[in-house]
Amino acid sequence: MRRRLIAVLVFLLVAVGGYAQSLWRIEVGTGIAPIHMSWVGNVPPWNLEKELADKGQVINKSDGFYPNVFISGVCNYKEHWEFVLTGDVAWSHHALMQCEAYEGGFDPAGKPRYNISKRSKIGMKDSSPIVSGTLQCRYLWNPWSKVKLYSGAGIGVASGEWVFPTPCVTPIGLRVGGRHIYGFAEITIGPYASLAAGGLGYTF
Repeated sequence: MRRRLIAVLVFLLVAVGGYAQSLWRIEVGTGIAPIHMSWVGNVPPWNLEKELADKGQVINKSDGFYPNVFISGVCNYKEHWEFVLTGDVAWSHHALMQCEAYEGGFDPAGKPRYNISKRSKIGMKDSSPIVSGTLQCRYLWNPWSKVKLYSGAGIGVASGEWVFPTPCVTPIGLRVGGRHIYGFAEITIGPYASLAAGGLGYTF
């Protein structure tokens, strides 16, 4: 399923790029973990809880973070309007804890019992990555300025245990830089970030 999603994203990126009659940009950034990370059972992910429990291990959900990286193709097809196609990869990275086993304590199946109140950190554990893709339309409020403001809206899909649609809204974004290299920061809620995102871009 993820391979199909990536293939569709590449196809859309090429199609949008071919349609562009003006500027073409590429942006790479990161942001606060997207909202769907809390929808698809990522902490801990999928069937990992049961697998770890058999070993007396647990994930410490409060001790960790959510890496998030996205790349966007941006086509400025009119003075004020842009099409944006974004692909994102996000995952969880949490502390792995080992619980102490009760001496001589076993459950009816013969498996050892563990004291979850006595545990120590033995490392970190990553979840499987969650891939998303977003198609967005942006409106540039002042395209003639070196400090550009923009807003946008669109729709995306996220692939965890299943694929589901996710709306995307960018009330306000800021782009600052030179003729080719620029930085951007935006308030956005969608498949590639929640609340805020930022990064670097390059204009071809």
